[in-house]
Amino acid sequence: METKGTGQILHLKNLDDFNNINNKPDTKIIIKVSAEWCEPCKKIAPLYKQFAENNSNSNIIYAEINSTDADEELLDFIEVRSLPTFIFYDNKKLANKIIGIDKIELSEYINSLYI
Repeated sequence: METKGTGQILHLKNLDDFNNINNKPDTKIIIKVSAEWCEPCKKIAPLYKQFAENNSNSNIIYAEINSTDADEELLDFIEVRSLPTFIFYDNKKLANKIIGIDKIELSEYINSLYI
């Protein structure tokens, strides 16, 4: 299944889900880690959705992890301690983490991925 540039947000529940998308060559991945009970997560969700929807013809995969129903092994692997957290991978390597809901910082970093 092609996932790059489709405008969809993939839901990751376990480490296998993560490895399946992280093994794609020449791919950037943005993962939003949040929880249903997290108010800041709810505030930033529309912006993240907008970025994913505007993601056409790119090599970026948008994904999210709901920390309340994700596998512990996945949560341990990504090492998230605060919500929301945005994790960026570039060609299978961790590139950056942004913690919190700073819309300007998040927007600037995501926009830089398209250059």
